[in-house]
Amino acid sequence: MTAVAQTAPGVAPGAGGGSGGGGSGEAGGSRAGGRAGASLRPRRRVVLWVSLATAAVLAGLVAAFAVVPQSSVQMQTPLLGKQAPGLGGPVVNGSGSAGLAALRGKWVLVNFFASWCPPCRDEMPQLDAFEHEHAAAGDATILGVEYDNSDVANARSYLAGQHADWPVIVDGSADVAWGVHGIPESYLVAPDGLVAVKYAGGITAASLDAQITPLAGAPAGPAG
Repeated sequence: MTAVAQTAPGVAPGAGGGSGGGGSGEAGGSRAGGRAGASLRPRRRVVLWVSLATAAVLAGLVAAFAVVPQSSVQMQTPLLGKQAPGLGGPVVNGSGSAGLAALRGKWVLVNFFASWCPPCRDEMPQLDAFEHEHAAAGDATILGVEYDNSDVANARSYLAGQHADWPVIVDGSADVAWGVHGIPESYLVAPDGLVAVKYAGGITAASLDAQITPLAGAPAGPAG
């Protein structure tokens, strides 16, 4: 350690005298530079690991937001507390036809959807979870409505890939009758056929269950 400290100033002219002194100064400078470079390497590694960790956290957040839909907003509609408009038509992801009237006696989520709608795709796993959660009890189900009649072929393929087993129908007048302004948009219909809640935006199975539980214990509304 002493030798290095003494030879470091040797790079200045005349400090060691002659070529021997100069050589010693250069060697000391080389050693000092080497040690300084070595001391910087751990810092560079730390910076690299911090950068990688930050990137991993950001990637995780992006993935989480891609899976879980944004929170839906409960909206006002003239349909609240009234009998749901008639709804029925051919099934996109199956055969025959389906309609709301046949589902009387259970909670029904009427979900307006199109395959080209990113938020609709984001909420699809949540709809699937809700449908399967209530399948055994048979107390709640989903009735999908194709929002875009030109999307039927693409919707059929997309729904098959998602293994969506609730009916999605085509009803050309439904968006007007229900007052749909955009998608995804959903309406929770009570077992007595009254519209209980309107949702704008992606929904989650948990938020639906949280809404159904208190409503299930409320007195039934007027039949008309």
